[in-house]
Amino acid sequence: MKNLISIKIRKLGKSDFPGLKSLITGIQNFKNEEKVCALELIDYALKNKNQSDYIIYIAESGKNITGFIIYGWIDLTKGCYDLYWIATHKKFRKIGSGKKLMERMEKDIKKHKGRSIFIETSSKTNYLSARKFYTSCGYHKEACIKSFYDKNDDKIIYRKDIRSSE
Repeated sequence: MKNLISIKIRKLGKSDFPGLKSLITGIQNFKNEEKVCALELIDYALKNKNQSDYIIYIAESGKNITGFIIYGWIDLTKGCYDLYWIATHKKFRKIGSGKKLMERMEKDIKKHKGRSIFIETSSKTNYLSARKFYTSCGYHKEACIKSFYDKNDDKIIYRKDIRSSE
């Protein structure tokens, strides 16, 4: 099945909001406030075409949105970026959408002379597959802040250097 599905990566478009809303609301790992936040960022990016804080790409197969990624430059740094969100539709996991989105983000960041990408995630068990995914994409655990999100819910920070600093 993996070889039969073609994944295309493209910039966010106005008509994507309903499909992204459906994808985001269906993700069980996301808390309600996280879902609201992700949708607000997408809405903001759609309403403010000239903004550069949130760069958003969509993965699609045919007419189906299979995933999305949101990232941006970290203020007051030289070449550091945050990956804010990456998610794939449950139906389309393990077919390469996530990897292709990560590759597109890294290519774009390199083009803009970026040097490092940071990802923050939860230490909770239901985020284990996300942490394994980041490791499989070449990211390494940089730090752990104990009980950050809640008691016994640490913030794990991943990092990948995509070019040597100058």
